[in-house]
Amino acid sequence: MTGLTTCLETPNKKQPRFPGFEHIGIRTWLYTPENANAGELVIICSWLGAMPQYITKYISLHQQIAPRARILLIESNIRILASPYIYQRAAIQPAVEVVRDSMLLAATAFKNPVPPKILLHTFSNGGANSATQLLLALRKQVREPLPLIGLMLDSSPARVRYWRAHRAMVFSLSPTTRIPGTFVVHGMLAALYAWIAMGNEDPARLMRRTLLDDSALQPDKRDGAAQVCYLYSETDKMVHWQDVWDHAWNARLKGWDVEEVMFEGTDHCAHLRQDESRYRQAVERMWNGDGGTGKVESKL
Repeated sequence: MTGLTTCLETPNKKQPRFPGFEHIGIRTWLYTPENANAGELVIICSWLGAMPQYITKYISLHQQIAPRARILLIESNIRILASPYIYQRAAIQPAVEVVRDSMLLAATAFKNPVPPKILLHTFSNGGANSATQLLLALRKQVREPLPLIGLMLDSSPARVRYWRAHRAMVFSLSPTTRIPGTFVVHGMLAALYAWIAMGNEDPARLMRRTLLDDSALQPDKRDGAAQVCYLYSETDKMVHWQDVWDHAWNARLKGWDVEEVMFEGTDHCAHLRQDESRYRQAVERMWNGDGGTGKVESKL
């Protein structure tokens, strides 16, 4: 993207945002349970400006479903999202090392090497961008795609839509900075559109393409198909449901086993709060290898 800002932050060791997690880098955290299973890893890429109290709900959910898995949390904010790709790739490096370590542990912890058990769970385009940078950095350094048991996409991935993107970015700011921030966001989006007009690839298009790119990720194909689960709603005001549906359709065309869980009347990245039972069941199916039902599950 454009060089609007740099993403320089200093880890805060005095008041950790997520108790029990080690702060390993810029907006990057790692939880390691006692007696962790070698090679088991849940990667959570949170949405733009997500507050810790909301992220913690998803952390708790994964800890209950996969109690012996490590959890890698990658947060997203405007400073990171608006930074040039070179800074984003530098910021994602600690996460890359965790993933590489999980892959190595799975290959060396047993007499007979086993594939790692890695689940990627992203939220909105902020999380999809974090996942994209992670996948591209891994492909460059490891020179092989990230092995996954499944991919979960909450409220994403969206195409670039000016006012929806503006709303999401402004909403991610603190209430005291939203009024002046709205003008800054307009400037950032104008620069983005100018950057695209110069012939550069639309970042949203890059995300949507990378998340289904066989050279970037290599899902564990159970019963002959890779597993992906989309969790979204028609009432989401920041991500148009049609964008998610189209991506799910493209996934089917590429041979993925797709599950779509549509929620009724839920807001952006708020589906767990509205129907925890259905959300939990979707995560359990994916972790246990039963996800990607090939159908749309909806209450609409």
